[in-house]
Amino acid sequence: MTVTGVSPIGLHKQDFPIGERLESDMRIKVLGCSGAEFPGHNLPGFLLDNKILFDGGSITNVLNKKSQLKIENIFITHAHLDHVKGIPFLADNIIIESRRHKVNILSVSPVIRTIRKNILNSSVWPDFTLKGILRLKELKINQEIKIDGFTVIPLSVNHSVPAVGYFVEDNRNRRFFYTVYT
Repeated sequence: MTVTGVSPIGLHKQDFPIGERLESDMRIKVLGCSGAEFPGHNLPGFLLDNKILFDGGSITNVLNKKSQLKIENIFITHAHLDHVKGIPFLADNIIIESRRHKVNILSVSPVIRTIRKNILNSSVWPDFTLKGILRLKELKINQEIKIDGFTVIPLSVNHSVPAVGYFVEDNRNRRFFYTVYT
């Protein structure tokens, strides 16, 4: 796969046991794209084909129960609260619904460590990874993974904390790049 407009990055394949589909709809729903939360302005979250979410700032305050329970994977750009706030509440809603639903939280190692240490630490919020509801998955920069008919590649971006953007391509070569403000 070639990433246009990006200098040589040495892409490598990275496999996770996550669902695979042959065709995608490539439907993107913007849940929010604001750095502040005011009425009518929601925190970052782009939902792809109702199952893959990029950033989890707005989940439970935007999506109904049925839509929340369709989410299987959440790619996090960085660990600032406006990008992860909805994740603990989503886990709560899964428990309340008594579902055996699991959600993968995917990002690079520094982001996953920060989420585990500062949010899902059984002090600020219960560690839902212990109950198997949330599964934290570490990605490597420039290594592609395949999820539900999409190839996703985390790429380094400049921000005040460790952060990535995500290059996404479907099986029909339709693409987008999701990134934080830099």
